[in-house]
Amino acid sequence: MSTAAPKRPISDSPRRQTIPSETFSQVYSLAQRLHAMFRNGQPVGTVVGVTSCTRQEGVSVVAANLAACAADIYSGRVLLVDANLRNPSLASRFGVKQSPGLSDCLSGQSAAQECVVRTSHPNLWMIPSGSTTHAAGRASDSRSNALLDELRSDFELILLDLPSAGEMDETAIASQSVDGFLLVLEAERVRKHVAQRIKHRLEQGNAKLLGVVLNKRKNYIPEWLYRRL
Repeated sequence: MSTAAPKRPISDSPRRQTIPSETFSQVYSLAQRLHAMFRNGQPVGTVVGVTSCTRQEGVSVVAANLAACAADIYSGRVLLVDANLRNPSLASRFGVKQSPGLSDCLSGQSAAQECVVRTSHPNLWMIPSGSTTHAAGRASDSRSNALLDELRSDFELILLDLPSAGEMDETAIASQSVDGFLLVLEAERVRKHVAQRIKHRLEQGNAKLLGVVLNKRKNYIPEWLYRRL
C-alpha cells in the first residue's frame, strides 16, 4: 500500500490552476482518515458523498482529488461517480466520454458495468453523469439503492460528487444510501448557521458527517513568510 501523496493535484478545469496546497493537504488527510475509519468495520465497499452548502464551492475538484488520493492509499479499487446530473464536470476533467453514465443506469437504459470506465490514474475508475436526455428525471430510492449495492461489491470505496445540499433534493435522497458525507465549505463565504442547518439536514437522513474541507482559504501572510511560521 502506497502512502505517498499524488505528485499533481487534479485541476478544477483546463483553464485554472490546481487546488491550493492547503486544500490538497486536507483532502489527502481525509483520504487517510476514511481508510482508517472503515478498514475493519465494513463488510462491503464504503459509499461517501461529497457535497456543499451552496453552489460553486469546489465540490467537484475536491471530489476528484480525493478520489485520486484514495486510489493511492486503498489496496482495493476506488470509484468516483458524477452524481451532479444537472451540472456535471468530471467526464471532461478525466478525459472520458460522458455517456453512458449514471443517468443511463438510473433510467434503466444501461447496466452498471457498461457505465464504469477506467481513468488514467492507477486504481481509479469512474461513472460519468451520463446522457442529458435521461438526467432530467429523478430516480426512485429503490433504483439508486440497488445500484449502490451492486457497486459496493466491486469497489472498496465509492465517492459521489453530489450537488449542493441546499440546492437539490437528490442530495437528501442520497443520504439514505451513503455511509457518510464530506462537506466542502468555501472559506469566508458560508455563515456558521447555514453550515449547521445543512449538517442537521444531512443527519436527518441518518448519514454521518465524516469531515469538512475548507476550500479556497485566503492567506493574508506572504507565502514565503507563511512557510517559515
